[in-house]
Amino acid sequence: MPLFGSIVHRLDVVDSTNNYANHLVEQNLAVHGTIIVANYQTQGKGQRGKAWIADKGMNLTCSFLCFPDNLSVNRVHLLNYWISLNVLSMLMKNGIEARVKWPNDLWVGTKKIAGILTEITAQGTSVKSAIIGVGLNVNQTQFPELNATSMLQETGSPFILAEILQEICFLLNEHPLESIHEDLWKSNYENRLFGRFRRMKFIEEGRSFEGEIQGVSDQGFLQILVGEELRSYVQGSLSFEIPTEF
Repeated sequence: MPLFGSIVHRLDVVDSTNNYANHLVEQNLAVHGTIIVANYQTQGKGQRGKAWIADKGMNLTCSFLCFPDNLSVNRVHLLNYWISLNVLSMLMKNGIEARVKWPNDLWVGTKKIAGILTEITAQGTSVKSAIIGVGLNVNQTQFPELNATSMLQETGSPFILAEILQEICFLLNEHPLESIHEDLWKSNYENRLFGRFRRMKFIEEGRSFEGEIQGVSDQGFLQILVGEELRSYVQGSLSFEIPTEF
């Protein structure tokens, strides 16, 4: 199976690297490990239809094409665990302590440093292909009206984008999705959850409530202890009230 980084499409401007990757898949021009990286996205995608905004040439905006072996659609959350943990490892190697704000934002303290968007195509009950979009704030220093940070802001040093991508590829190749047992991916992901075992406020359908994140279910749902009741939440069903300090 080809390694991540063996085929890289480098673009100056594109609407979205995930869209470009989708075109490759539709035209049967994609192979496992292909990466699309752009200096600037005019329509960068975030979760729940939100835009991903990044200054041109300052951040890593890319998509990874994956053709997983024997991954069922009801286990697609493992892709999120896999990419999140490997990007977290890269940040750690560069002196940055980050956590996962469920389901797939990466935060330093109470500020966002990266976002991940996974899109799949299915064949029956199996995942045929997956496109994993990663937006990582690297050298940007100004985030007007956004609660965000960057690698440069956290360390005081600029980074070379190509080297950061290379570091992520190395980790993905060293720790392929199939190489580690599902329970271990889940456990490691839970251990990196933002706010775990801390009393926090959440919003569901416009109503605020307090609870403590306990972990994730076997289906990838967020589990929150509210009073004595353990509740499960699917992606997009609630939002966090982020404290100013954490």
